[in-house]
Amino acid sequence: MTSNISFFSMVKNDLKRRIWAMALLFLGLFAALPLAGMMYTESLQNQLANRMLSWEKMIAELAEFVGPVNYGMFAVVVGASVLAAFTGFSFLQSSRKLDLFHSIPVTRKRLFFVQYVSGILAFVIPYALSLVLLLVVCIVKTVCTAAVLVSLVIRAAMHVLYFLLLYHLALIAILLTGRILVSFLGLGVFYGYAFLVWQVALGYFQEFFQTFYPGNQELAGKITQMFSPAFLYLSHIQAFEGKGLQSAAVFGEHWKYLLVLLAEILLFLAVSFWLYQKRRSEAAGHSMAFERCKPVVKVLLLTALSGAGGLIFSSLSEGRKTAWMVFGILFCALVFHCVIEVIYSYEFRQVLSHRLTLVIPLGITLALALAFRFDWFGYDTFLPSVDRLEGISVYLNGLEKGRYLDGTDQNGMNNMEYALQTGEMTKDLQPGYELAAAGVQNEKEGRKNPSETQSSSVWNEGDITVDAIVAYDMRNGGRKIRTYQLTAEQVEQLLPDLYEVEGFKEGHNTILGVDVDTLQFDYVEMYDAYHSGRINLAPEDARQLLQAYQKELAAASYEDLKPEQIAGELSFYRNSDGLSVDIIVYESFQETMQLLEKLGYPMRKTPDEKDTVRIDIYSYEEELYDNMDGEYDAPTVTFEGKKDMGEILKAAISDKAAYFEIDQDYMATVTINEQGGQQSNYIQSTYYFKKGEIPECVTKAFREWKENQH
Repeated sequence: MTSNISFFSMVKNDLKRRIWAMALLFLGLFAALPLAGMMYTESLQNQLANRMLSWEKMIAELAEFVGPVNYGMFAVVVGASVLAAFTGFSFLQSSRKLDLFHSIPVTRKRLFFVQYVSGILAFVIPYALSLVLLLVVCIVKTVCTAAVLVSLVIRAAMHVLYFLLLYHLALIAILLTGRILVSFLGLGVFYGYAFLVWQVALGYFQEFFQTFYPGNQELAGKITQMFSPAFLYLSHIQAFEGKGLQSAAVFGEHWKYLLVLLAEILLFLAVSFWLYQKRRSEAAGHSMAFERCKPVVKVLLLTALSGAGGLIFSSLSEGRKTAWMVFGILFCALVFHCVIEVIYSYEFRQVLSHRLTLVIPLGITLALALAFRFDWFGYDTFLPSVDRLEGISVYLNGLEKGRYLDGTDQNGMNNMEYALQTGEMTKDLQPGYELAAAGVQNEKEGRKNPSETQSSSVWNEGDITVDAIVAYDMRNGGRKIRTYQLTAEQVEQLLPDLYEVEGFKEGHNTILGVDVDTLQFDYVEMYDAYHSGRINLAPEDARQLLQAYQKELAAASYEDLKPEQIAGELSFYRNSDGLSVDIIVYESFQETMQLLEKLGYPMRKTPDEKDTVRIDIYSYEEELYDNMDGEYDAPTVTFEGKKDMGEILKAAISDKAAYFEIDQDYMATVTINEQGGQQSNYIQSTYYFKKGEIPECVTKAFREWKENQH
């Protein structure tokens, strides 16, 4: 016999039971939306009145505020989904309450949907009221523009959809378990398991694969989003950051997020209803409502948690990494096996039960961990054949020093990302492939004598190493990225051929990809032997300089760009958006050098001996540091004789050179006085030397310094 009470009357009565939860949610939402909105709007209007920002900027800021990007709202939605699920379905965890609910003359199907719908309304009603009040605030403050309204609507839609997703997930956690505490633990697993697996796998890649490139995680991130609703939620929010005025466009562009979101909402609803239909009343009070789920959940948890334990112990140890990794896996597997068994049975005497579910994940984790440790996959020695490649991109760390562009024209990419994105070499793959082959060979040599600290034995004492990021663009459409280490000597041998290939130079010099004709700068700074600061150039002169430089850089060979050719640096600044362009000027760039001289600012690599007051040489050799008797300042020798200073200036190289192009054991600070003895005219410049080309007077002076220390 079933009741004739209407479905909506039952929902209404159930909402009365949840009135305290709705009141709590409304208080939180009221503070987060209309109250915070009023305060923020007043703050923006005060800045507008004081001319600290424009009307357009204020609307953009407000559209961002009322839009989806609100991490406080993320926390509210997560909390609301848990509250709605547990206030509606926690009766399933208590035999007494379950008997009471099942005594109501309604079908199980109707009872499920009464609780389900009232749980949704418990969030939607206070949320809708708060949004209406926020809209009223915008209207009263006369800031309710179309952009603000669209952002508000998209915000409402997104957070309601993600509430449904997380609400359904909480229902599944409750329906799979028979105790409230275990339900919360299960919900934590649903939220974080996929992210944990991703981070553990990432940790093993970073710990044991020397050529792993951490920025290449797009696929792993997408997989994690699909299996971690909370991570999907955060990723979707982040897509709107800084794009308040384009909320509608962003919402449409990321249709894949919406597709996954809607699919998971429907899937989780179907699963929760199916579990509710299958769940037996006797499951109340038991840790797990379905016995068959126990071994599956335990194996999955132990595999991830023991893997994390092995990674933690390995990363904390400074030696015997393999032994500590194995110990960490065994220790964590045993500990979490005992914990899970106690949670399952609520009896301590069962801690060593079901040993097979300990052995299986232990074997899986040990096999995978050892495969990472000894590179059974051949990850570090991967080198595709040339005929499998469509193109190859190379980034040499440090080579772009001083040759970068920051601001909107680089589309938010750093120098490495820019080089890999725009510096693809397709016409001649051989130079880039030879660099990659050298990196792989270095890795193979290092693995012949593997050490527990993972340090390669291929390097000799005093070698300068260079990080080379190589992106292989495969003919099948994939892209594989590796990080190699080469010596400075290897790089120096490979650079001449690399500079001849279209793509390499463009990737390391972002100025080549900019339309300088459209750029307008407010001021220019110049740094060379005689200048250290702003110079007076008209905007048109600055643009003309960049045009000449860009043309000469595009035509330059490796010989033109050697560190010995560096004359100085120019920095161009624009105040309106913070755009800056820094370029290194070479003596081989005749048109640029002549134009600077014509404008009244001749650039000089080193000063004349007659203008040089003194040269201070700092030594960073470890052997000399050992003689400092606890002092941490670098040993210093000062030269004031014209002969010695002339010898030093002849060998000096600008500090704008890449770190691997210089000998970092010695640094020279040159002080000049351009106009005869006035303190205000002193200018200092920093220089280095090429490896193996240290002036004799410098090495002799430090030998004497060392003898005097003894």
